[in-house]
Amino acid sequence: MEETFKTYIEELKGASISRQDEICEALLSIGKENPSEAADLLRGLTKFEHLNIQWLVEEVIEQLAPTEDEPEEVDDPTTRPLRSSELELVYDDPRGVRLYRSTVDTRWVLYQVDPRSGMPMQQELQSEEAEHVKRQLYGSPYWLIPMEQPQATAAPEDADLEMIYSDPNGIRIYETKSTGEWVLVRPDPMTGSPTPQKLTDVMRQSIKLQLGDSPYWTNADASKQNES
Repeated sequence: MEETFKTYIEELKGASISRQDEICEALLSIGKENPSEAADLLRGLTKFEHLNIQWLVEEVIEQLAPTEDEPEEVDDPTTRPLRSSELELVYDDPRGVRLYRSTVDTRWVLYQVDPRSGMPMQQELQSEEAEHVKRQLYGSPYWLIPMEQPQATAAPEDADLEMIYSDPNGIRIYETKSTGEWVLVRPDPMTGSPTPQKLTDVMRQSIKLQLGDSPYWTNADASKQNES
């Protein structure tokens, strides 16, 4: 059973939505022979997988070994990872970027495909990090909900900035000499005026992944630096 489960879980990672449903049905069918053992195996095999794989298999586990009624405890979502049922898809770019918002607290989840490995990357964002992501994606046609125009974040003094990226579309990235922070400047989609935005470490790493092979880096080393 374990080897069969491993094979199906590996296939699940790159499967289409329809094939994912078929695989989950197969896991459930096999697991019904010994539901308790199957549920334990699936928990162990998916413990370190990406959240989207855990969510898919979690639904199978719930059918194999439903949670028994226990004395009611107050569930505090902020003390645990978000569940798939607690997420609302709000941004869906067919190129592989999706953004979910929590229905139980202020967290968001960013899903994107690593352009180098092709593997999905998923990360929970706190509200401040989510605001930076929303600024970056503002004006995109792939929002599934109405978005208000975000307020621009003030940039540091010009003398403290070194330009490290500049492309013909008006997108520029500066590095702050005194702190090493990055500032993204791009045209406002409504007014066309340059809009600065300080980047968190998470967003800086995301930009490196997206623009790493671009010819518009003025400081080639900047796109290759590893985060500490």
